[in-house]
Amino acid sequence: MNKKRVFFIYFLFLCTVLFLAARFYVIAVSSSSATQVLSGQYTRRLDVVKRNGFVFDRNGEFIDVCKSGYLTLVLPSGISENEIYDLSKKLSEESDKSQSFYFEKILVGRPFVVETNENVTDENLISFSKYDEKYDVLCHLLGYRDGDGKAVTGIMQAYDAFLSQYSSASVFARYVADAKGKSAGGTEVEIVDNGYTNEEGLFLTIDLDIQKEVERICSEHLDMGAVVVQDTVSGQILAMVSMPQYKKETLSEYLTSDRGELVNRCFVGYTPGSVFKTVVSAAALSDPDFDPYEKYECKGYIEVCGQKIRCHNVYGHGKVNLNEAFINSCNPYFIDLGLRLGHKKIVDLAHDMGIGQYSSINLVSCTEGVLPNSSEDGAVANMSVGQGEILLSPVQVASILSTCGTGIYCKPSVVKKTVADGDSVYYGTTNKKRVLDAHVVEKLSLMLAGCVTDGTGYRARSEKVFSAGKTATAQSGQIRDGKEVIHSWFAGFFPADSPRYTVCVLCDGNGVGNAHPSEIFRIVSEAITDIDKKHQE
Repeated sequence: MNKKRVFFIYFLFLCTVLFLAARFYVIAVSSSSATQVLSGQYTRRLDVVKRNGFVFDRNGEFIDVCKSGYLTLVLPSGISENEIYDLSKKLSEESDKSQSFYFEKILVGRPFVVETNENVTDENLISFSKYDEKYDVLCHLLGYRDGDGKAVTGIMQAYDAFLSQYSSASVFARYVADAKGKSAGGTEVEIVDNGYTNEEGLFLTIDLDIQKEVERICSEHLDMGAVVVQDTVSGQILAMVSMPQYKKETLSEYLTSDRGELVNRCFVGYTPGSVFKTVVSAAALSDPDFDPYEKYECKGYIEVCGQKIRCHNVYGHGKVNLNEAFINSCNPYFIDLGLRLGHKKIVDLAHDMGIGQYSSINLVSCTEGVLPNSSEDGAVANMSVGQGEILLSPVQVASILSTCGTGIYCKPSVVKKTVADGDSVYYGTTNKKRVLDAHVVEKLSLMLAGCVTDGTGYRARSEKVFSAGKTATAQSGQIRDGKEVIHSWFAGFFPADSPRYTVCVLCDGNGVGNAHPSEIFRIVSEAITDIDKKHQE
């Protein structure tokens, strides 16, 4: 019995030894990893570059991060002393380190990363764009996160679920090295791209070149207010700026401010004033019984419900037709016209132009717009000149002008597409509707152009671009320092004879030293024209 037990144990031991011997033989013969370990070599990882930006403009340019130079991977293995000299010289010229610093670093033979001013990719260098997260362009639309990292406003909040699937993208190098970290001769460095060069994320309709230029113009000319630039045909928003802006790094400073830095005025309702006369004019021109050449005598006022409503021209404009009343912004004419048209025709057309039809744009919250429910003469009279209960946002006013320039209503949009795992989902404008006949568009365009060439919008005239648009001064009902706060507007499109861009400018009357909105419109339209020329060159 004992002999059998001893024999069994001996047999088991022998099998184990044979198995281990066979296993070590296989590893030693076939495994390069074992060879590396036995020779003191290890697989090393070198982080090269990382980014957290995943929001792009319409052309694939990053919005939520800013390019700030390059990070260059240096691969020094297997080069001669002369090549080391040339390589170290090249690196010193593109960075803030000396040639001797790089010469010694390359001699070590270990891959390393250096920050360079330019892309210096060659046989031994691979450059990657470096991005800085602290970038405040488009701050109101993008929105911000609170101290706990929770998305609070704007795109960040609306698309938090989509963007949360992305944490970061990176590039790292993997290579075989000896115990000192020196790259093993004859082995290649593997470059691993974890989505860094992929264009995946959220693509907005914003054109970053236009956005940056409009922000620059607003910083110089607009203390408080908003500017919206829209593609007239598609309804896509190309730029939007709300003033004053804010810095994401110092959000707490604005919580008690009375200037409303955190408010996106592009989406907030304001009394529109005379820009709403474009809707009233469009409603009239769409009525087959209306005669645009019929004269109305402006005496400087009109009586409605026993009250006199004054014209801005206290002496009156005399006998005027629709075109003359429009370019001179004659209130009595439009009040009389609105009363003849009635509440329903005006409000129905305003609805067809999107007012009151949505409370968000691509999931980003915005005002629905307010139109008076009352059909009484007093309410209709106020609405006809853009006063009273009516409230419109700059985005909605831009949309109205775009519709007047094309006859087709397109719901505004700020998101172009999302791209994830190589699949693109487009947010094309499906909400398109013809609301104005071609003959109405033609007459409106001539009137809007006349307002710039011969009327109240003369400050928008430019030698570079032929524009069309409408001015407005609107009573806000707010009192400051014993005086009513007056908001001013200019909204229009260009070129006037073939509209491509629509621009709405709001100057909030609470601001200080705002330039006239039609002047800001002119500067913006000229800047966009210059950008177009550069793109065509």
